[in-house]
Amino acid sequence: MPRFIALAVLAFGFTAVTASAQTAPAPPADTAVSDTTETAIGPDPERAREIYREAADLLRERNFEEALVKYEEALVYNETYAAAGLGRAQSLAQLGRLEESQTAFEQAVALAEASEASNADQIAATAQRGLEQVSSVLAARAEAAEQQAAASAVQEMQNKVTQATQMLAGNEISYEQGAAAYALLEQARMEGYDANLVAYYYAKALLAMERAADAVAYAETAVAQSEGQGDRSSYYILLAQAHIGAGNAAEARSALESINEGEAWHGWVPHYMGQVDALEG
Repeated sequence: MPRFIALAVLAFGFTAVTASAQTAPAPPADTAVSDTTETAIGPDPERAREIYREAADLLRERNFEEALVKYEEALVYNETYAAAGLGRAQSLAQLGRLEESQTAFEQAVALAEASEASNADQIAATAQRGLEQVSSVLAARAEAAEQQAAASAVQEMQNKVTQATQMLAGNEISYEQGAAAYALLEQARMEGYDANLVAYYYAKALLAMERAADAVAYAETAVAQSEGQGDRSSYYILLAQAHIGAGNAAEARSALESINEGEAWHGWVPHYMGQVDALEG
């Protein structure tokens, strides 16, 4: 198991020089050698237990930062100390460092399962409960984050559709407006929006872009979706425009003939019928 904190004591050596006629001359100052050695702390289970007791007191006092330091120090002296591993995991959890705590609880379970201590089973069970609790919190957080991200994505997609439909709300749509609105609708479609829900606006955008043949299918969908509405004349006018632009005179005439007198767009029927007659002539 990796050590949690690398503690070392640095011991600086020294060079002694004795001035005597019988001794060899001392080397020049710039060539004198100073021995520097590093002494690593070795296993010391008793010292680990002493530090563990200090850590446990700090944990009870809710001094989690210092308790964590002490638990990790105890593990330096005894890296198989399951109780210290559990304390470390609990301190991390109390500090809100849940991802680290999750890993620490897993390590504590492993230490306890490999331990021959009389309370190893109790430590393992406590660590397992801690692991489950932390994992549950992390899972809930991840799910909430995913839901928030999904909701934000849906809202962004809806905003694009709303912006596009507002750009296409008028009767006179420029090529630039149509192209910009179409691009927004396509972005929304690629993000999962059902294009059929805005078929009417797709048809308007495509007509503005002089793509009448592509607009026909959307206009037909819009007419079908308007079934049951009281005044459907705007949908039939759109369909007639698409067919006229595509050179489909018979289909355009049929669409115009579906508009009843008194409906909002009936006054435009003669205008578009003239275009149909020009196609047929």
